[in-house]
Amino acid sequence: MAEDEAGLLLYQGRIRTLAGARGVGTWIALRGNRILAVGRGQVPRRFRSAPALDLKGRTVLPAFTDAHAHLLRIGLRHLQLDLGGCAAKGEALRAVAARARALAPGHFIRGFGWDQTAWGEDAFPTHQELDAVAAAHPVYLERVDAHAVWVNSRLLKTAGVTAATPDPPGGAILRDARGDPTGILLDRARELLAPHLPPWTADEKTAALLEAAAACHRVGITSLHDAAVSAATLRLLHRLSGEGQLRLRVYAMLHGEEALEEVLPLGPRVGLYGGFLTVRAVKLFVDGALGSRGAALLTPYNDAPGENGLLLTDEETIAQVASRALSHGFQVCAHAIGDRAVRETLRAYHRLREAFPEVAGARLRVEHAQIVHPADLTAFGDLPLIASIQPTHATTDMRWAEARLGPERLPGAYAWRSLLKAGAVLAGGSDAPIEALSPLAGVYAAVTRQDAAGNPPGGFRPKERLTIREALDLYTRGAAYAAFEEGERGRLRPGALADLVVLSADPFLLSPKELLEITVDYTILDGAVVYAREGTD
Repeated sequence: MAEDEAGLLLYQGRIRTLAGARGVGTWIALRGNRILAVGRGQVPRRFRSAPALDLKGRTVLPAFTDAHAHLLRIGLRHLQLDLGGCAAKGEALRAVAARARALAPGHFIRGFGWDQTAWGEDAFPTHQELDAVAAAHPVYLERVDAHAVWVNSRLLKTAGVTAATPDPPGGAILRDARGDPTGILLDRARELLAPHLPPWTADEKTAALLEAAAACHRVGITSLHDAAVSAATLRLLHRLSGEGQLRLRVYAMLHGEEALEEVLPLGPRVGLYGGFLTVRAVKLFVDGALGSRGAALLTPYNDAPGENGLLLTDEETIAQVASRALSHGFQVCAHAIGDRAVRETLRAYHRLREAFPEVAGARLRVEHAQIVHPADLTAFGDLPLIASIQPTHATTDMRWAEARLGPERLPGAYAWRSLLKAGAVLAGGSDAPIEALSPLAGVYAAVTRQDAAGNPPGGFRPKERLTIREALDLYTRGAAYAAFEEGERGRLRPGALADLVVLSADPFLLSPKELLEITVDYTILDGAVVYAREGTD
């Protein structure tokens, strides 16, 4: 192929380059895995013989990046009982009962996605309710936030969890008035059960990763920041990427200090297998989740006096692990949801400045940053930091956020506009499978701060809304910057990687409500079409 010969031409559309105010073309030419040219008007003669895709007025954007999701979990969800659609506890229990009837006694039942707040309840369910429908099976059901599990008495007995079992550091066994376990275990208390769970097989994990990659393609994602990858999963990603099976760019965050220590001797590895696997970040869990009251707060929960959540990693430990990671060239990504967890993280990051003068270029990340004390907002701009946010968390949590936090803490809740104004760089993700894997749903949530039905009128804390350009930047330029990839991805310009998404309509020209009607018609990865919506011509 000659240097100016295109391998694929997309024409008769709107090419939104996101490279500037005037970055709108009508055609784009690709050569191999790179963008060759973008232009307006008539296609140059030298490109007209290339294989072509008539856009028929569709809009092209840089392909989306999900800056915070869990690839293996996305795929494994299909192998478990899906409780995400259950609108009542009885519905969830009926699903467990049906699975129990279909399995021989003793077979394990795993599920994911239950949420007591979606049932119109605040109280957690109990093991007695599971015992009534599946006493002959060990039952392990993860809450939608993946920070709490609901289990039956058979599994508690097998694991030896009793009234005498102490809460582990960073975890909680919920108990009834007599002190007996209720069947709900939070955060690190779940580790008491881990040795008694049947491991996923290599074949199941492989199928899950491939299904998750295909799911990404269907929503226009060609790159995903995998938040909390174990050393074992990393080895599987290496194999699948090296064999060319996993057609997705994965930016792997190692799961904690243990995984980091295993990988440290190899050092960061950037752009392996033609840019499909990068290992240069570590993920630390500083607290739990707000929905299960595991997020660490500076003052007690408004709806649970005396409870402040769970601090999983303190300032000193964050600083120690981060120092070791940075000294070996690894980025640090700290899961911090509650205002206390955010403050511990910010203090630890600021301590690194003396030891690492170049820390401003280390692109330290705060994953979630859901509840930030207003006094701490300016700290995001001081370094500056990356706030890796998930817009649909706000529109899911808004049903009960004020009850958890009280009105006095709401000014720092899901404060995207305030973070941006403070100088933070925003990157957008879904946290799938906890939320739906959909950048367009995230864009809608960021722009409207409403659910799909348009509630609440005017939006939840509407002063924190983002513009359509800012919202799209979350999943393109911002996410690319968060992975040190802004030179390669996030904008459509000659020389950049040929990762594109073709949308049915231009989000810049639609009303906010119409954003939910946009479809992903094509996804192009490395210059090749990896997804075409059924019926698309």
